[in-house]
Amino acid sequence: MLDFGPAPQLPAGLSRGKAQIWRTDFDANGDHLARKQIQSQCQDAKEIQTLDHSRGASSSAYGYAQALDGTWKEYKKSAGRWGASRTNIRDATDFMGWYMAQSRRSLGIAMSDTRNQYLAYHEGRTGYRRGSYKSKRWLVNIANGLDRRAAMYKRQLISCGKG
Repeated sequence: MLDFGPAPQLPAGLSRGKAQIWRTDFDANGDHLARKQIQSQCQDAKEIQTLDHSRGASSSAYGYAQALDGTWKEYKKSAGRWGASRTNIRDATDFMGWYMAQSRRSLGIAMSDTRNQYLAYHEGRTGYRRGSYKSKRWLVNIANGLDRRAAMYKRQLISCGKG
């Protein structure tokens, strides 16, 4: 698992308020966003897609949120965000909040449950419901690590009076 060191700063142009539109906890999705921000400093979203596809995965996942074509279309229609772009970090952030809200509604996963929100995001809601992640120890380990990181972010926010 990659170690990104100490908790990163919130990417420029983003605020906790964006996550609050969908009533998410920034702590729950902040690490995923931080990873995408780090990746964006190295390459643009199209290059990220190329790297993912070069690993043998055949997928329509694209952009900062690695959203699939069908899911992105559902988001744009449901959220009324017809002009949203998967290569725009703000749109990707909003998408992630929307997706987490859908997972809360359809799967009962709390917005603050980083581990299970990540697993549902990675596997898709249907895959999560089927338990496809259970045979992927590497994925469960990542989800557990993200859960620990989110708890650390939460402690940091509380300690500075912003939690």
